[in-house]
Amino acid sequence: MIAKKRNHYYTNSSSKFMFFHFNGPQIQLLYDYITKNNQNSFEMSASNKTLFIQLLNTLQTKNYANRDIVNSELLYKILINLTSNIPSNQFDRSGLHQSPQLVKDALNYLDTHYAETVTIQTLCHHLGVSSALLSRTFRANTNNSIHHYLTSTRLSHAQQLLTRYPDISIAEVALKCGFHDASHLNKIFRADIGMSPSEFRRMCF
Repeated sequence: MIAKKRNHYYTNSSSKFMFFHFNGPQIQLLYDYITKNNQNSFEMSASNKTLFIQLLNTLQTKNYANRDIVNSELLYKILINLTSNIPSNQFDRSGLHQSPQLVKDALNYLDTHYAETVTIQTLCHHLGVSSALLSRTFRANTNNSIHHYLTSTRLSHAQQLLTRYPDISIAEVALKCGFHDASHLNKIFRADIGMSPSEFRRMCF
């Protein structure tokens, strides 16, 4: 990836910077997607930490220059993993500890049962409250409607399946994530992500 503008980095302590330059037909698409929300720094996930340590160990060997394929594979996996850090719904959970238990229970149910048929009626029945009370309390504490949160959760899981399992069909991804069928997933995915599930997968493989 070629930096389009000069970058400036500042730290409060002694630090070392390491720069990697990426090349390849899909890299620009991956980069644009990962940084689409103007996010340029990411918290190191456990899987990416493992990959990064492997990469550093490879670079410290004397013959690292002869291991271009290995290095490229590790870097590409790191980039693909970063796509899972870009949720379709930018939901801030930092203040949830102050939310009513009703909201926490609703979120937990949606996070657990996203692959099933979930309606406001089934959710209210599970929680033992009226739809008016649940909808009002949920939106007040999350700035999301229940439907929007559920759809975003399903999209997030669909993205993970698309990046981790290249052989699973789009129809299977749809059913595993709570969408009616491949057509339903395609419509929602394109509207939110800006590309079809197939295009998203081709970007990653």
